[in-house]
Amino acid sequence: MKKELTIIIILIIILTSIYFFIPQSPKIQECQIDSDCVKVQTTCCSCNMGGEEKCVSSSEVEFYKEKLKKECVEQMLCPAFFACHINSCVCEKGICTEK
Repeated sequence: MKKELTIIIILIIILTSIYFFIPQSPKIQECQIDSDCVKVQTTCCSCNMGGEEKCVSSSEVEFYKEKLKKECVEQMLCPAFFACHINSCVCEKGICTEK
């Protein structure tokens, strides 16, 4: 029993030390400068008609366009209220955010 417990403890120590010494992958940066960030529509209704918007990397724009093409296939009834709140997008610490 002591032998198995010793082996388990050694394995835990080895696995823990491996975790701390393996270099962690760097955070993916969405942007480097403000012009890398753009405002996109994220729901079927535009923000002028009650929908939502978001600041994203310009490389993600096509993803959102394709997503909306797939999701918004039917005629939608949108609540007619103004929900736009993003004036512009900026790059802060590698992340696109609203100004």
